[in-house]
Amino acid sequence: MELDPNFYTVAWIAPLEIEARAALHLLDNRHQGQFPWSYGYDYLFHAGDINGHNVIIATLPSGQEYGTGSAAALASQIKASFPNIRFGLLVGVAAGLPNLSRSPPYDIRLGDVLVGLPDGESAGLVAYDLGKDTKNGFQLLCCGHVLARTETIVRSAIGCIKIESPHDADIFLPFYESIRDKRHANGTFRDPGQDQDELYAVDKDGVERTVKREQRPDSKRVHVWYGPIGSGEKLMKNAVKRNELRDRYNVIGLEMEAAGTMNQIPVGVIRGVCDYGDEHKSKEWQPYAAAMAAAYAKAVLYQIFPKMSTYLELFQESESNQECLLKYDGAKDLRRDGSIQRPVISTWQISFDQIRRAFPAATDLLALMSMFDRQGIPEDLVNRGKNRLTFEDTIAPLVSFSLIRTEIGGRSFEMHRLIQLSIREWLKRRGRFHAWTKQGREVMGEMFPSGDYETWTTCQMLLPHLKELMQFLVESDKDDLLNDTRIARRCGWYIYLMGKYEEAEVMYRRALTGYEKVLGADHPDTLMKTESPSSEIRR
Repeated sequence: MELDPNFYTVAWIAPLEIEARAALHLLDNRHQGQFPWSYGYDYLFHAGDINGHNVIIATLPSGQEYGTGSAAALASQIKASFPNIRFGLLVGVAAGLPNLSRSPPYDIRLGDVLVGLPDGESAGLVAYDLGKDTKNGFQLLCCGHVLARTETIVRSAIGCIKIESPHDADIFLPFYESIRDKRHANGTFRDPGQDQDELYAVDKDGVERTVKREQRPDSKRVHVWYGPIGSGEKLMKNAVKRNELRDRYNVIGLEMEAAGTMNQIPVGVIRGVCDYGDEHKSKEWQPYAAAMAAAYAKAVLYQIFPKMSTYLELFQESESNQECLLKYDGAKDLRRDGSIQRPVISTWQISFDQIRRAFPAATDLLALMSMFDRQGIPEDLVNRGKNRLTFEDTIAPLVSFSLIRTEIGGRSFEMHRLIQLSIREWLKRRGRFHAWTKQGREVMGEMFPSGDYETWTTCQMLLPHLKELMQFLVESDKDDLLNDTRIARRCGWYIYLMGKYEEAEVMYRRALTGYEKVLGADHPDTLMKTESPSSEIRR
């Protein structure tokens, strides 16, 4: 199956294989298929979704050297291949730089999470290799502010997590727990143990000593550190040089890809600490650190609620996008529009579920609206006895999340066709679709008038919504069948008076069938209420 690059809006860059493996495990759904490839494109990508965001996971080819140059090439191809990327995350491992002499001390440990953010005048990401030698020593270009800033929405999401400090780890640890025992090539993502975490202090003469630190309690095992992160081309294994960079640029960690990525895609940089940037560096801590960083990155995406307008923009851009969005292998056709692709259903099911938990009344209103024609839905049809203020509070989340929009005048609403179809599919998957078609018929039974001349304006307004309801099968429920029958009879009379005799005949036949099922063919009411309109016997 070929995946459409236009449909993906988030780039998750995980340069190392173990980083990409952690990312794949944390996808809510993995999308099966491949993106189209052509000569000159050097990278292949994985795809999935998280919290309604369609995500591509990009990693370096096996055996390729990592660093700022490789990262820049990868980011450049992401930008060329996926035109609708809204923002990116650079997620993986890094060297942590403890500074126990600070007040309070920066007691960074293996497995902690580093998040790149500005600190005072320091840039959030410091390209410490980019600069010039002067008589006063090496000076960074633009005082270290040479790289683009992380997208505002990503920084806002990070801020939503950071504000919960010191309990911010509670937000993402459940994601880590979900993959802790998953397998990779060399084991699992479990914590190697605090007794394996050894920090060595080095003085200016290079003399090394072990630093004694008390183990953290299990409830406070992981700490998140926010501040500038240094990015350079060379792997750091020199404790003296490490300390110089830490003290000069106030950085909390060192890594090798952000400087090559930021000016292509202004990513949020999230790193798990796997070593201390000295000669004791090993790969033992990489899986655990990569998993922690990936868990935090997933928490970031869960702070950002995807607006439906993103998908509608893609839907409207081209026929190929529409085909991608509306196709779903193995699904039955939904009306004339074909079927809905698995990624869209998976994406919007998550969104609808979130709205249902936060705004249950709004979700019920959305379900009811989806039963009618998607345009010109009058407020009176869906406002079931609520006062104006209560109704406005109920409708607000639906407008805010771009699920519906208010039409001119503010007393009617419109729903995009793709959203309408997705909501119906969402209801079907939860076994609630027939309950809502019944609810729609109850509402229409109360609202659709007699069809006489003085009611024509209302009949004309409601007719498209009545016809939409009529396409749904009526189950054996007696009350539901009677509602459908009464609606068909009134509508038939209105259409007959409008001179559309063939359509009126269809409605009256539907009413006759309903009365026969409920009352019996010989019942007097069946004979009287479904007699031909031309006899002028009405209701």
